[in-house]
Amino acid sequence: MLASESRTLFERLGYPHTWLDDAARYTQDDAYLAFDPRWVGEVPDVPRATVDTIISGHAATRPDDPALINLGRTITYGEFEKHIARTAGVLREHGVGRGDIVAVMLPTMAMHWIVFFAAARLGATHCGVNVMYTPRELDYLFTDCTPTALVVLDQFLPVVEEAASAHTPRTVLRVSLHDLAAPGFEPYPPLAPLWNAEAPRSGPPRLLDLMAEATPVTEGAEVDLMTGVGQIVYTAGTTGDPKGVMESHYNLMHNAVAHIFAMPGVTTKPVNYSVLPMFHTGGFFLYSMPTFYLGGVVIPRPLFDPGDALATIEKEKVDALFGPPTMYVGLMAYGLEGRDLSSLQACITGAAPIPAELPAKWRRATGRTVHAGWGMSELNTLGCFTGLVNKPQTQGIGLPVMGEVRIVADGAVAARGTVGEIEFRGMQVARGYAHKPEQTAEAFQRDGWFRTGDVGLIDEQDHLHYVDRAKDLIFASGYNIAPMEIEQVILGDPRVVEVAVVGEPQGYRGEVPVAFVVGGLTEEEILQRCRENLAKNKIPARIVIVDELPKNAIGKTLKRELRRRLEN
Repeated sequence: MLASESRTLFERLGYPHTWLDDAARYTQDDAYLAFDPRWVGEVPDVPRATVDTIISGHAATRPDDPALINLGRTITYGEFEKHIARTAGVLREHGVGRGDIVAVMLPTMAMHWIVFFAAARLGATHCGVNVMYTPRELDYLFTDCTPTALVVLDQFLPVVEEAASAHTPRTVLRVSLHDLAAPGFEPYPPLAPLWNAEAPRSGPPRLLDLMAEATPVTEGAEVDLMTGVGQIVYTAGTTGDPKGVMESHYNLMHNAVAHIFAMPGVTTKPVNYSVLPMFHTGGFFLYSMPTFYLGGVVIPRPLFDPGDALATIEKEKVDALFGPPTMYVGLMAYGLEGRDLSSLQACITGAAPIPAELPAKWRRATGRTVHAGWGMSELNTLGCFTGLVNKPQTQGIGLPVMGEVRIVADGAVAARGTVGEIEFRGMQVARGYAHKPEQTAEAFQRDGWFRTGDVGLIDEQDHLHYVDRAKDLIFASGYNIAPMEIEQVILGDPRVVEVAVVGEPQGYRGEVPVAFVVGGLTEEEILQRCRENLAKNKIPARIVIVDELPKNAIGKTLKRELRRRLEN
């Protein structure tokens, strides 16, 4: 049953009437949940404008407030806006206009943010490029999205030149890691090789030089906020070739607002330590965009280092922190004793299974709760969250934020407690996949529901439980086995750092589970733990002890790589 408060909010957000009528038909017995604004308090209107107006608005009212601390240099909102306006002028002079795509191959740094907002001002589309791409992968992206311009870190130029794609952008602009950094900044160890590398003496024009002479663009282009594409985010490719997720200009603004409810304890201007890559949606919304929306400070870091992270948290009084579980494990392994982490409020993790001991260890060490959420690029990161201020969840993966979630089994909405595919609906859902109409039609349904490919259930107490990725399920002797269940059992031993379970083909049984484990246990100790906690058919056929698991740039384990190892 849809609460009247939910219906009123959904109408305000722009829900079609057909969606509202559909939402009203669900009963308490259905595996269905709808966001209730009473869970968070007042929900502001989503501004009907492109996201660059967030910065220009703050620049007009609080120009001297800090917006970024970029490698030791503080950039105010007034300065931020001037850089954005001049960069928009450079891009416009190079032929970028409404609907054009600007590919950005930069790490998490101030210049990336400046280009992102400048593209929005022109009504153009930002497309972040994985900074670890090989020439072959770069060819794929250029061919798939055909960008008009490319902004690239000078040290990545050889990869661009080697790509030599027929679709390489006609305009290439280069950026240095030193641009808008403090002159005396001392790089932390992982950053030092990039920082100290000799910059190329020739090549495409330097964006920073062109900005000094450009005519500023202070007025935004008129765009259709609901249908115009503001950003293309390529999926991590954990199950195949990356797909370009098309996010509308409204999607971007909507999610800047939605994510403010996923920062429990942060009530005023946040200070966000930002290490997620900006070729992934998490690099924008966890939690930099909501921080800008609230007029706070973002501290971008091109690479993660636990010592640098802890020093930054202490010095800048960081209160909003997001990272995969390995980040928290790394911080604790580095050592928290004697550290002043009292400023931390929102400590959030996701993107990978959470070791059983991690939340308790973090709380003992810092006094702070680690919250978790669930989402994906197609939802612009956030679907559900466990730490909503008026209805925190102690089980499962949280409640839907400014949207709806349901479980579908055998083509129909399931009953409570039934395992099925998780579907999500809301105005944050992306427009589809670029140039992939069949895959778009399969996942983005006409009634607004997005098929996530994740398997879960909703219990009688409104807890949404994640079971596994549908594509990762193991089919053994006619039974479906969720790798995550086995992973959680193995992660229950505090000596285990990471684990990934995949299916290995076996003629008679179809598939058998195989566990890849990082940690200080023997194969027999792991098997014994599984025997004590799992049904016989779920016990791994074998254990593979490894030093590390293959991951993509945001920390997700690449299970397809593990399957390939089993094939060889």
